[in-house]
Amino acid sequence: MEELHALLQAAEIPGPYALAAHSLGGLFARLYASTYPGEVVGLVLVDAFSERLEDLLPPDRYGALKRLNQEGGTDTVMPIPGYGDVETLGWGADNAVVREAVAASPLAPMPLAVLAHGRPFPLPEEAQGFTSESLEAFLRAANEDLATLVPSARFFVAVDSGHDIHQDQPELVIEAIRQVVAGVRNPDTWYDLSSCCAT
Repeated sequence: MEELHALLQAAEIPGPYALAAHSLGGLFARLYASTYPGEVVGLVLVDAFSERLEDLLPPDRYGALKRLNQEGGTDTVMPIPGYGDVETLGWGADNAVVREAVAASPLAPMPLAVLAHGRPFPLPEEAQGFTSESLEAFLRAANEDLATLVPSARFFVAVDSGHDIHQDQPELVIEAIRQVVAGVRNPDTWYDLSSCCAT
């Protein structure tokens, strides 16, 4: 977080900021908002990972999900060429860090839009005992839970998207960002806007 904060300062990009983040980036955006609470006034979380997933699953199922990801899980479906050891953060490794930051500085009321994927993750043949239905139920619950972080948050399922909503349905992400920024600029409008992603 310190690096991003320093980068924004060095680039002379004035705050406050509305952050839009995908997947693990959603965890980092929330961590930034807790670390620098005076700088973040709006969030768009795009199929974001949440440390709260660990609390939503029974311990044995969370352990199985962790193993699924460590063994390849979704990474084997679409590997990122040339990344090598760049993406070596252990799955769920920052949960405790985010919990501590959020406990010290909970997310302030702000416009928050949460987008969830609608198309199921493809699973390998041996999926640690998960069926597509059981895994998707947990993941949907985690996204819905993110929409409880602040009052009047918006939750929307991108029915035609897999995990990469910004690629599958970019117009939904654009609309969510547009509405969050509008809500930041005029907070009264956030409560009157239609569905987070009406197009």
